[in-house]
Amino acid sequence: MGMEDASAASHDPSAALREESRLRRRAERRESQYRSILESMARGRTLSELLHEIVELIEADNPGSRCSVLVLDAKTQTLRHGAAPHLPDFYNQAIDGISIGPDVGCCGSAAFTGQRVVVEDIETHPFWIPYRDLARRAGVRSCWSEPILSRSGRVLGTFAIYHDRPQCPSPDALDTIAVAADLASIAIERAQDEQRRRDFDQQLQHAQKLESLGVMAGGIAHDFNNLLTSVLGHTDLALRELPPASPARELIEAAVDGARRAAELTQQMLAYSGRGRFVVAPLQLSAVARDMLRLLEVSISKKCKLVFELDEKLPAIEADAGQVRQVVMNLVINASEAIGDRPGTITIRTGVTECDRDALTQFYFDPNIEPGTYVYLDVTDDGCGMSKDTISRIFEPFFTTKFTGRGLGLSALLGIVRGHRGAIRIYSELGRGSTFRVLFPVSSAVPVTAAPKETTSRAWKGSGTALVVDDDSSVASLAGRMLESLGFDVLYASDGRQALDVFASHADRIRVVLLDVTMPQLDGEATLRELRARHGDVRVILSSGYDESTAMQRITAQERPAFIQKPYRFRQLADIVREVLEGRQGE
Repeated sequence: MGMEDASAASHDPSAALREESRLRRRAERRESQYRSILESMARGRTLSELLHEIVELIEADNPGSRCSVLVLDAKTQTLRHGAAPHLPDFYNQAIDGISIGPDVGCCGSAAFTGQRVVVEDIETHPFWIPYRDLARRAGVRSCWSEPILSRSGRVLGTFAIYHDRPQCPSPDALDTIAVAADLASIAIERAQDEQRRRDFDQQLQHAQKLESLGVMAGGIAHDFNNLLTSVLGHTDLALRELPPASPARELIEAAVDGARRAAELTQQMLAYSGRGRFVVAPLQLSAVARDMLRLLEVSISKKCKLVFELDEKLPAIEADAGQVRQVVMNLVINASEAIGDRPGTITIRTGVTECDRDALTQFYFDPNIEPGTYVYLDVTDDGCGMSKDTISRIFEPFFTTKFTGRGLGLSALLGIVRGHRGAIRIYSELGRGSTFRVLFPVSSAVPVTAAPKETTSRAWKGSGTALVVDDDSSVASLAGRMLESLGFDVLYASDGRQALDVFASHADRIRVVLLDVTMPQLDGEATLRELRARHGDVRVILSSGYDESTAMQRITAQERPAFIQKPYRFRQLADIVREVLEGRQGE
């Protein structure tokens, strides 16, 4: 209705009543449209069905119009087909995937600016120059596009009305497309919220699955480490007894080499369970990656080019340098294998990013990690890429797309990352390469370089009595023989209660206690507390098949003893005993 009509209506009571009736009918129609869409949502209709229903409602309310809904892909900043049942298929296919921009037709421009775009005549408007032929073929001449906005003002897509002739929108028509965009916003935002919840639930279920596998892997590794302690320790002692020219030495050294490889596998199992052996210190991730350049170059295909894009001003992370290097090496070697025999590029990139809860749901992570600031490591390749099915299984133990016998692989890497309270995400498509992004939480500490520890001289000898406490008789016997070789008399106990009784009877001559953590009756933690309560100056070395942080997680800093992880070698035990007795532990 124009200005003159409105003026006439204001002086004509019957015209005013007609206008009031028209506005009431329009309000009722709008309310009916909203109710219809909300009822469809309650019935669980899909987003595609809801968008089609919205288009049908608006077209019925505007005879001669053809409408479309396009949904914004936030990652690619492109508009994807949502619903346009009465526009030609070729037109919908041509528009699907169009990038948004300041002068990209009506919809691309409206999504880019977040503002309504009205084009009365497509033939004369500069936004439509690249698309005029397409519009002619589709029989559309005017287009009015409204951005679809979320409750927070984020662009979700566009709603557009087309006509087959040049046309200027009336206030009612503009109100109509605003209502349509509002209805589409409700449908799209609800669908996105539901998808986020599904993604989070799926991620949580996957994390719980990996956690249960991790518990199993950790338990197996712990028991296996006890067995390997006996194997490696006894072969160590045998080698010490053999003359250099003995023909048996070569056979025993081969057995030692096999046992070492088995020990490396148990470390991978512990890493997968998040219980690997970590020596945590403040690190600068870019420095760690840069220092690996030469090692990485000789570890990958000669046809692969390494590109470093490192942020040299990264904040520190609290991490184990060896484990971080393993993460970098594992990812780079996987990237090289994905590229194969052809030329390719591997890019190693570091930086800082803020992650909210929604962002973290896209990662493989411990559900308890907090949103915040993270340092990231990206390893990108232009290799073969992966399917969605492969990505969903890639962190399962022993899953591989290569030949068999490669060990735990990326599952161990995931364990390392989770053990550092981090997260990992994969971006990959078949034929388009992959990017692995690893997150580490930022630390306020300053990176330090630790001095190497002094190793024990082969001639060092101890004296006095040592108490070995372990419920595994083979491990206890081995530890006792090692300590005897170092010059100690040895007493034994098979559990914590027996250890307290033995120590009470020989407290005046026991110089050191080698105490297993996991035992029946009274475990190592409780035994340590009792020993310290009764004999405050007792020198204790805790031993476990788990890593130090897991084994001593409930032991306070004040009562923290020395620690040695199974399987250990003769020289490692000698080093830790000497440190404890000479008061150098922790240096």
